[in-house]
Amino acid sequence: MRGRLHPALPVEGATQAPVIAGKSMLEEEGIIVDLVDGKAVVKAHRSGMCNSCSASRSCHSASEKDMIIEVRNPVNAKIGQRVKIALSSGSVMYASIIIYLVPLISLFIGAITGKWVAIGVNNTINQELSEAAFAIVFLIASFLIIRACNKRVEGNPDFIPVITEILDGNL
Repeated sequence: MRGRLHPALPVEGATQAPVIAGKSMLEEEGIIVDLVDGKAVVKAHRSGMCNSCSASRSCHSASEKDMIIEVRNPVNAKIGQRVKIALSSGSVMYASIIIYLVPLISLFIGAITGKWVAIGVNNTINQELSEAAFAIVFLIASFLIIRACNKRVEGNPDFIPVITEILDGNL
């Protein structure tokens, strides 16, 4: 997920930052390893927030304990500086709902639709097979919807972490 922290609910290791511009923020610390197109590439230590995430193994990993994140750099931090990065907790919650609830709800709606279809054709088809087939079709459709949503929010600055503070100079 280049350009974003993977959505996860805050747990051990993530800190709840003060409210900035009316938004509650989740924060992490890291070191800038590169500057690309006005953005900074930050190497951050995997925290408890990452450990609870089901996709933590698929993030851009520098190692088992580190991850690479592309972030906005409004403070003009330089390579080698230790920085604090933040992401709106509302964005994290929105992304979590999209990633986890949409497929689950689609699965149930697909199963119910499959049952109605089987009943509607006078039980001439196997009801369980119809439920399973519709559930799978609806699940696949939900993944396509999520992919479309991802393309729409990809450039949205609310979903891209931002450097909020330079903690120290070059290491």
